Amino acid sequence: MKLSILGCNGFLSTAIAKYANKAGWTLEMYGLDEPLGHKYDKFVQCNLMDAELDCSPLVDSDIIVYAIGAGIQANLKEGFNLIYNLNVTAPVTICNKLKELDYKGCFVTFGSVFEMGETKEERFFTEDDILTSTAPAPSQPAMQATASQNAPSATPHTGRVRFAIKDIGPTFASLRKQKQEHSYADAIQVDEKEVEKEKVEKPEEKFTDGDLMQQWILMCNRMPQRYVGLAARLKNLVPHITDYPNFEVVVDNQLILDQIMGIRKNIRATMRLKLRNTKIEFMPRLAQQDETKRALTRTELFRALCEQNKDIDRLRKELGLELV
Repeated sequence: MKLSILGCNGFLSTAIAKYANKAGWTLEMYGLDEPLGHKYDKFVQCNLMDAELDCSPLVDSDIIVYAIGAGIQANLKEGFNLIYNLNVTAPVTICNKLKELDYKGCFVTFGSVFEMGETKEERFFTEDDILTSTAPAPSQPAMQATASQNAPSATPHTGRVRFAIKDIGPTFASLRKQKQEHSYADAIQVDEKEVEKEKVEKPEEKFTDGDLMQQWILMCNRMPQRYVGLAARLKNLVPHITDYPNFEVVVDNQLILDQIMGIRKNIRATMRLKLRNTKIEFMPRLAQQDETKRALTRTELFRALCEQNKDIDRLRKELGLELV
């Protein structure tokens, strides 16, 4: 068994590494600083947020664990960009690269504590509520407040998290109300001079679904802070190539479709520029009834993963973790 851990010297990575030592697995560590407190077979010093990170050495690993995060400890006061890049952009980029390399093993990441988004509802949310939430992502002050609420305490959690974040942003209902009175025309800004340069006749560059997804996320990251809610909704969508080089995104409600249609041309111009292909066309569409499937809960996903690889469940038991 070969295990590769992305991230060194954190509580999670160290605990998993010690288990690997005990089990006699081959252990490779990737990160900025050399690992302490456990043995390893190989250490690769690298910046895991580097877009040019070479993932090919990971392909022969049976399990790859992404054990990096930000915004978990409220006292660190980490910035919005760092929080999002470490919790979302970096693991998504690595995942896409592994797909392109036809990786056959297990890639494990750990979710952000900010998946619920902004809400004024004061009630207990289930796992399904969090997975299907359409609430906009919180602003930086809200992230700090949420991180503080999710910091370890003496009181054990019962498997549900109570959110009571007040007056920090719009609800889904208020977004419907704003539909007629608010324009998102300047949400995605395009450099017209750069677009004109791309119109000069030259070979169109090839791109993959992985390249498309990466530029989609980067586009969302560049959106102004006042559009953080729209950016969060766009990040939840997965663009995919249809009739190359054209692509689409499939949405499950009319509200989001209307919002995307309002900025469709800017999205198309951005992708033409960043992917260096002026023939790209983009059209969002509403999902058909048979395309809408129930999202599996994290518990269901983990159980399915354990059925495929018994060593993962054995690792869970050794670490004393319980499914909630």
